[in-house]
Amino acid sequence: MKLVDWEDEMSRSFALLFALLGGGCGLISSDVLDFPLDIKPKTFSVDADNWMINQAEADAATSTSCAQAPSACAALAQQACAANCTATCSTTTQTCELQLQIGLYSTVDLNMDQSELASIDKTKGISVAIDSATYAVMENKLTVATPPMTIFVAPVLVMAPSDPMANPIGTLASIPALTTVDETAIAYTDHGKQDLNGAMTNFSSPFNLLVGASITLKAGDTVPSGKLTATVKVNAHAHAL
Repeated sequence: MKLVDWEDEMSRSFALLFALLGGGCGLISSDVLDFPLDIKPKTFSVDADNWMINQAEADAATSTSCAQAPSACAALAQQACAANCTATCSTTTQTCELQLQIGLYSTVDLNMDQSELASIDKTKGISVAIDSATYAVMENKLTVATPPMTIFVAPVLVMAPSDPMANPIGTLASIPALTTVDETAIAYTDHGKQDLNGAMTNFSSPFNLLVGASITLKAGDTVPSGKLTATVKVNAHAHAL
């Protein structure tokens, strides 16, 4: 029986390990690279001070009849709110209703945040699998409930949820006034997970996460005050192609 030379066997083993680790060039071979790919928690704040509206201005706008001139509500909104405010004529009460707009964004740069991506062959790319997308409300002094809020993903230059290039990926349930929320899953839209996956797969290009909604004020409603602070995060894993 032929005896195996121990030194030759060790040499072959080291050669195989050397090949798997990328031939000594410092890159891990793509066929063994599997790693977590997370979006770090992004903080969003809904601050009533940003609408710069007081009770008297709101009452004047929402008590105005618009039955004969529905378009007059737009001008009233400009008088009532200094920013992020629109108005429409209610078809039921025939008075103006104010919409206090929520439009927030935060930039995600996976290439900067994830050191593992420096070793990826960008011509081949990665395959991404999203494990979870969640939100939590850590502080809430907002005196009104929020409507359901929509999470969007968009190119980095898109900063408004109303932009047609902003794709809705999921929703946050209505948050009661003065109430915090433990980590909760975001409810995906029909194509939400796919759109989020696409943005994360194209890891060389930063993108924005946006939050959009509007709080409606009707006649007799109290103007909101206080601030709500929430975080959104995504856990995923990826494999180099």
